[in-house]
Amino acid sequence: MALVKLAEGSYNDDPAVSDVINYITRPAQYSEIFCNNLVPGSTEDMIQQIYNCQYAYGKTSGKRIYHFIIAFDDRDHLDTDLTEQLFSLLFNKYFSEYQCIAAIHRNTDNPHIHFAFNPVNIYTGLKFSRHYSFFNELQTGINTIV
Repeated sequence: MALVKLAEGSYNDDPAVSDVINYITRPAQYSEIFCNNLVPGSTEDMIQQIYNCQYAYGKTSGKRIYHFIIAFDDRDHLDTDLTEQLFSLLFNKYFSEYQCIAAIHRNTDNPHIHFAFNPVNIYTGLKFSRHYSFFNELQTGINTIV
């Protein structure tokens, strides 16, 4: 069983976006990085792509990035097959219209995933508005795989 935890914080300015992405992609932390609707490149390039989307749609106030952690039960093994299923679910079902970046952190005894997404829809410019009830749905979806 997995637990989805929304990271606390207002995340309402440019530094918040770069701080979250830099944390997720810090080399000492992660073993693999995955992204959706971002051109893979340097961390700075991916941060700039998020800024570009937000500024293009004039969405530079309020929450600028969502950050959550997916933690796993000790019995769960975060292998390649499970990882691919999880990211397919996240990127294709829940966040297909958002810029996302995720990394598996194996720097502790309990491997976990850090996941962040730009709340600005890349096609419509509308901001994500489903909030906490959505994360309950996400939790259920992830646990159908784990």
